[in-house]
Amino acid sequence: MKVTIAGNAVVITSSLKLEDINTIKKYRPQALTLMGGDDGKGGINANGAIFAEKSRDGNEYAVITMPLDAPAGDIESAKAHLADTLGDAAAHLTALEAKLPAVLEEIRGQRKSFMDGITVMA
Repeated sequence: MKVTIAGNAVVITSSLKLEDINTIKKYRPQALTLMGGDDGKGGINANGAIFAEKSRDGNEYAVITMPLDAPAGDIESAKAHLADTLGDAAAHLTALEAKLPAVLEEIRGQRKSFMDGITVMA
């Protein structure tokens, strides 16, 4: 996970692609303690994260873009505000992202195994 301040916006970029989060949501929703991929605006707080967009850099990572509601001032004040308001949620998201690649590989393996076992009669 990466946090970027861009003007008056904060962009949280997942280490996972939006498509991968949606795949996990479809086949193993219980693996997502922070749900992702819903339509609508993205957001993050102490209760969870909603990734509604993908990055525009061609990598298609899941992103959350929201207004930076930090008080006016220097960049250190903005960083401190983000740490106070999003720090706990970001820590949970980072821990979750570390576990999800294994879940995604399990889903892909089970799906491939099932599809390979389908017999088509001519």
